[in-house]
Amino acid sequence: MSVEEKTMYQQIILQHNKNPHNFGALENPQFYSKGVNRLCGDQYTVSLLIDDSKRIELVMFEGEGCALSKASASIMTEMVQGKSFSDVKELSESFDHYVTDLVISSILDENTVTEWRAFSEMKNFPARKKCVTIIWQTLIAAISDQKNLVVE
Repeated sequence: MSVEEKTMYQQIILQHNKNPHNFGALENPQFYSKGVNRLCGDQYTVSLLIDDSKRIELVMFEGEGCALSKASASIMTEMVQGKSFSDVKELSESFDHYVTDLVISSILDENTVTEWRAFSEMKNFPARKKCVTIIWQTLIAAISDQKNLVVE
């Protein structure tokens, strides 16, 4: 990866950390879960509204964590709007494969691939992988109607 690419990807993380999308509380969510990473202290709540066709109408997150976890949460909320639960599960699995092995799924569009590449260094720092995947795990817990998730 070139220096320019690393800089661009760092900027994506910093921008999403500073101005996270869909950050805040959702009143009366139909589904929600709170995820806690005991190792580093990241903790987030994911809240969802579902439309009549069982697609995510609105997803919000709130909580505290490092820049990586907050950026991942911000990007995740943008990606899952309008998606079915099965699509969300597939995206979550794809993200996990990406940060583990840098495998890019064919289901992703170019913009998503660019944003995910911001997390490409996670492969070299396995302990930080949980920072970027906790929000995805919390989302899966929410759609599975699991109210609390603890990652160790």
